[in-house]
Amino acid sequence: MKKIHYLQIFLVIFSSYQTYIISSEKVTPQTKIVNRNNRSKLTGQALVDAQEQKFSICKQKPELMKALYENYPTGATLFTDNKDLAQQFDTMVQAFKKNRESIEFIRKIHLSIISQIYDHLIKVYTNFMFTYPGYDQTQETPTTNLDEFVNYENKYAMTPKKVILNHLINLIQSQLTYLIISYNPQAEVDTAASAGKMFLQNDYGVNLQEFTQEKLSEEKIASLKTCSEYQKFFKLFTSYLSKKNPESLHNQYYTIAKQIAEITQFDDLEKAQKKMNPIMFFFDFETLRAVQYLPTAAKKLVKNSSLIPWAPDIVQAAIKKSEQNGQPVAYFKDDKNQKTFDVTKAQSLYTLTQTGSVFFEQEILAQPTWLNHEEGILKVLCGCLGSFSELIGLKIIDTTLEKILTKLNSSTL
Repeated sequence: MKKIHYLQIFLVIFSSYQTYIISSEKVTPQTKIVNRNNRSKLTGQALVDAQEQKFSICKQKPELMKALYENYPTGATLFTDNKDLAQQFDTMVQAFKKNRESIEFIRKIHLSIISQIYDHLIKVYTNFMFTYPGYDQTQETPTTNLDEFVNYENKYAMTPKKVILNHLINLIQSQLTYLIISYNPQAEVDTAASAGKMFLQNDYGVNLQEFTQEKLSEEKIASLKTCSEYQKFFKLFTSYLSKKNPESLHNQYYTIAKQIAEITQFDDLEKAQKKMNPIMFFFDFETLRAVQYLPTAAKKLVKNSSLIPWAPDIVQAAIKKSEQNGQPVAYFKDDKNQKTFDVTKAQSLYTLTQTGSVFFEQEILAQPTWLNHEEGILKVLCGCLGSFSELIGLKIIDTTLEKILTKLNSSTL
């Protein structure tokens, strides 16, 4: 049980957008329980003001709107050896200039999807971190059964999957960080991701649900058409992940990305913001490393390995109703999203960790199917890099976003 507690503390700090102080103080059943999607929500007058003003980090100030996409590098400048990319890039930029009213909508789509990918990956990673095959803590001195560990690896290929997952998490956190900076250049690199999640939880601008309706206004149709050009470009760009560079061992996407990073001087954000307003490509070290490594790692992943189930220790903690400071360490939720300790009714699994004066609820996901084969891993990688339609059907993003992405792919748009 101690190992579970220490891992819970580590994961809360690792996966949080905010840092918490861990407390062992006894609490009451009325103690507030928060999760990743509600802990930063505004209340009281601040909430009223945000709703009335339709607050949104995705909204550009009117006096700065005209400067967006002006003096932008051309496709031929960024994609010197790829005419198809250059042409689609120019088409996309012209669509933005023609319909600037669509910018807030597209930004919210992008931010929402990146945030949901991050949340999904953390849920899977949490399960991996609580799964430690061969570890025996029944004795005073914990030991590891090497044979059991090797057998588990042979069956589940957990180590290479965990490495792939680590790269994806580093990549998506980097993308979230620089996405927020592109919306708000004053944001700091160290805190941008934290601010991004907070801003998204309190976004009262564009209502994405309205874009899923059958009958749409001309303004919304125009926004969808502009977003469609945005997606056409990123779908084409990410297709280069599967193309080898004949002059090196890298994929062509990596080669192009390195070139763009040099042209836009991405290593100096102040200069990059002057060359591209807003910055569109976030090719920092973590992103380039993931782009270089993941296509190859996905191809070499052991085929036909088993899916990693829920961490056994967490399942047992839920069944046994194990407690810490008056609260359960873990529990299930049924098909009505109600807490239960009956594994036969379990639809989802959660851990609960005390973080200061509140408890933090973290869902744990058993390994998803996409992490078991090359195609699925590449789809998620493409989604992280902006080709969002690749995520449809993977159970990573919510139904509202999937419906919008399906509309974007419709030939009748």
